[in-house]
Amino acid sequence: MTQKQIGPSFVTELNAAGLAGLPFSYSVDGYFTFGDAMTEQEISAVNALYEAHDPDGNIAYWAAVNTSARDSLLSSAALRIAPLQDAVDLETATDEEKSTLEAWKQYRVSVMRTDLGVRAPSWPSTPA
Repeated sequence: MTQKQIGPSFVTELNAAGLAGLPFSYSVDGYFTFGDAMTEQEISAVNALYEAHDPDGNIAYWAAVNTSARDSLLSSAALRIAPLQDAVDLETATDEEKSTLEAWKQYRVSVMRTDLGVRAPSWPSTPA
């Protein structure tokens, strides 16, 4: 059996399979300790569930959630960038406004490049 992490959905999967409450324990690293009262059939069922378990959950679901979060962050950045860009375009921007504009643009690019296919993306910090 290939060793892998156990994600938070494993408890739900155990319940759905009717295996919750059996005398065994496990670690998030995928190590199991089976109680003496467990039958070979029960142990095999738990092992089969573990083999089928996706520790990252539903990647498509997390990608959709993260896409929504990304779009919200990009919209927020666009609201900050627009008036600063106007000041630059009108040649009335102060040095501080130019610096702030550059920071927000760098932030927006970093948000755009964030990996959305993981459960908890590492979002960049918003500019000060």
